[in-house]
Amino acid sequence: RDSVSGAASIDLNNVDATTLATIGGTGSTGIERRTWEFGTRSAVDTGAPGRSSVTWVMQSFTRYSEEETESFAVGTADRASRSADVETTSTGMMLLAEPEHWLSPSLALVGRAGVGVYYYDIEGEFRSSSSAVPDVFAARISDDDDGFGFRAQLGAGVKLRLGAASTLTGYAEADYLSDVGTAGLPDNNLATVTPAEVDTSDAWEFRAGARLSVGLGSGQ
Repeated sequence: RDSVSGAASIDLNNVDATTLATIGGTGSTGIERRTWEFGTRSAVDTGAPGRSSVTWVMQSFTRYSEEETESFAVGTADRASRSADVETTSTGMMLLAEPEHWLSPSLALVGRAGVGVYYYDIEGEFRSSSSAVPDVFAARISDDDDGFGFRAQLGAGVKLRLGAASTLTGYAEADYLSDVGTAGLPDNNLATVTPAEVDTSDAWEFRAGARLSVGLGSGQ
């Protein structure tokens, strides 16, 4: 968010980069991204010397993210705004190694490291408008893109044995994705000729939490 005074003004280019609005006064931009993910895990345990083991995991995943961007500029008698909605669907596979070493019968150190690839599909809608009559700032653009990305995870934690078939794990993880859909909006330069389009950026996600595992069945 920014404000100017005196003869200065805030400029806002519309989404097709053909009209420059000199609005002046106050300008603001807000971005929000929401992500959902689901998938499946297939795991195989392998023993190691002492009280250590490694679990090898093949994990499939589908991620859906939605990014909303809105910019506006307000003057004494006018207002201009532009917005973008970008949706990304990513589907892929990861191979993970999850080592575990028991320090005592009830306490273990655990880790996670993995890499994977995914296919992404991005769709974007871009809009701009103003309070002018007629509205020479009005525009609407659609764009899409697809391709392949790279994913990596790294984490560590502590596992507590609660019973014969139940454990509680506290963990912290870093998750990296090479390509996440985002809005590529025109900058606010009079010489700009490139319209709005979908773009990609890399992303880091950091998580911390607790995981309760309970085994069921007579074999646990």
